[in-house]
Amino acid sequence: MYSRLLRIFLLVLALASISGPRIVYAEESSGTWRGKWWNYYERGVSRGDDGNWEAARSDLSKALDLRDKDQRRARTYGMHFIDYFPHRELGVAYYHLGDLKRALSELEISHASAESAKASFYLNAIRRKQLLQHGSQPRIPDITVSFPTPDQAVRDAAIVVSGRVQADGHVASVRINGKPYRFDLATQNRDFSLEVPLDDEDSMITVEATDLLGKTTRREIPVVIDREGPSLSLTAISRAAEDRNRIRINARLTDVSGIKALIINGVTIQTGNRRELELDTVATLPVGTSQVRIEATDMLGNQTTVDLEPDRNRAALLWSGPLVLLASSGPGIFSSDKEQPVISLKDNEDLPAVYIDRYYVEGEAFDNSKVERITVNGKEIQIAKGKKVFFSKMVKLKEGGNKITVEATDGSGNKTASNFNVKRIVPSARQNSARMSLSVLPFNGRIKNTTVQDMADDFLVAALVDQKRFQIVEREKLKQILQEQKLSKEHLTDPEHSIQVGKLLSADAILATTIAEGQKSLEIITRLVSSETAEVMETKDVYIEDKSLAAVKELMEGLASKLTLGFPVVEGIVVKREKGTLFSDLGSSSGVRKSMTASVYRRGKEIRHPTTGKSLGWDMVKIGDGTIDDVQDGFSKVHLHDKVKGQQDIQARDIIITR
Repeated sequence: MYSRLLRIFLLVLALASISGPRIVYAEESSGTWRGKWWNYYERGVSRGDDGNWEAARSDLSKALDLRDKDQRRARTYGMHFIDYFPHRELGVAYYHLGDLKRALSELEISHASAESAKASFYLNAIRRKQLLQHGSQPRIPDITVSFPTPDQAVRDAAIVVSGRVQADGHVASVRINGKPYRFDLATQNRDFSLEVPLDDEDSMITVEATDLLGKTTRREIPVVIDREGPSLSLTAISRAAEDRNRIRINARLTDVSGIKALIINGVTIQTGNRRELELDTVATLPVGTSQVRIEATDMLGNQTTVDLEPDRNRAALLWSGPLVLLASSGPGIFSSDKEQPVISLKDNEDLPAVYIDRYYVEGEAFDNSKVERITVNGKEIQIAKGKKVFFSKMVKLKEGGNKITVEATDGSGNKTASNFNVKRIVPSARQNSARMSLSVLPFNGRIKNTTVQDMADDFLVAALVDQKRFQIVEREKLKQILQEQKLSKEHLTDPEHSIQVGKLLSADAILATTIAEGQKSLEIITRLVSSETAEVMETKDVYIEDKSLAAVKELMEGLASKLTLGFPVVEGIVVKREKGTLFSDLGSSSGVRKSMTASVYRRGKEIRHPTTGKSLGWDMVKIGDGTIDDVQDGFSKVHLHDKVKGQQDIQARDIIITR
């Protein structure tokens, strides 16, 4: 009980420092003026907002004389805290007074002490002005992409594009496939690393970099999307006359990335990693079997498995189908092929529900003349054309039902189709309901226009929902609780009421956001506070001098992205357990941090394909929850909660995933 009360008290302190209204400065003649550093600072900031830059400079200089360090959550008196950035605000004052040299010096000091989006904004503005004043003509940004390399074959649904941009005019923005790689401060060298999704039809990675003068470079890196196993076209198969168990096979194999491995009835055939391979070999049927199994794997791990029945396949290759004789205007006759190709899939009926997110469609297509084209869900795959073609294709599955359709077309245009359905269930550990629950409190702070505040508030919630990183407590639920408790949104600036609402929402964390609106500017600071430990887990801010709808929307998307990147969903294993403490292999390099919550899972029963026996995944059974309370280079400690039934069974090698 005592520990619970202590946590609530600490959370009250945390919220008091972030949710309360901005301190209103007192005039020296008011009787409440104390001549403290915060008095001068608050008055200096307010005078700057009014455009009285010389008076602001004077007050901020006095504040610096009394306290010379930029920091967040500086305590003024009692339990009152403010974000204190005197060097930054003095730099802004010097900027507007036209003294760029002093402005640059003050802003650099501020950025070195405590990074902020506003300092970065003005540092960028100063350097842009300096470039223009000097009349310099810097070269366009130079982009080096370290991954992927040109024409690299990839099969994953998403890849991490990485590299570096160098620009004498300072790198102001980087976009990869149109997706922004977000940062605030423009620098001459900028390393980047961003995960981007890749569809089957994507063949180019684009990286665009722009400097402070607006000069842009675009780099294109061609890639090969290969999610298909090697295709095999059987040209001939026969039994040896002297030994019926010896089978001669002639086939042609092809693959975009190259054939890495070829195994026939357990015997490895050298491929030389070639993209095209003419196969002429003899295989021996194992005792008690009548099939030849061929396993072909490409350089990326895509695999095609072929089971050949010698007699049936030989008969199929010899059959040419009926001829239709048609009269012609000239001498002689010609034949017209009316036979449709025949498709045989390994999945000839709907599958049981699966837990995997990608599935290999495997099968064969036969035609009396030649199979020319095969598509899977409308997308053509590369095949070795022939009468008997074996293929495989990896298909990405969405949650719920997935209809998979395979079509084969011959040289005469005859077409046939076959389809089946796959239902995908997202494992419970990967569902959004397993993520950290977050209550986003309405914005508060110093504003001139409530429309701007409401707009920014709505955009941030929408962006967080789109990120799918947090489980966002519905605003309707928050409104309902406010009505039931007879509270207004303004009451949430009171820590006591914030705690009351947070408890009723049962949120893992609270996101408290303050907005400061100037005549042209918006500065938004948000802090994520743990409901379990009452610690401020993260502080992020954004700043802009553009209040247009599009600018505010992009600003909030950037803020949501900053929060998401600060709390990665990572998976590790339990290394050992000591009573109520777990040791995991998730270290600081994985991105985990103190006060993050995590859940412990154990694999449930595995689902296997009814025909091929391949794994279709497994669900995960939750067996515990905990809070990370110590993070080292190679491991972290997790304090277990006493909430989940069965967590006493947690043991080494169980799976741990951050919430």
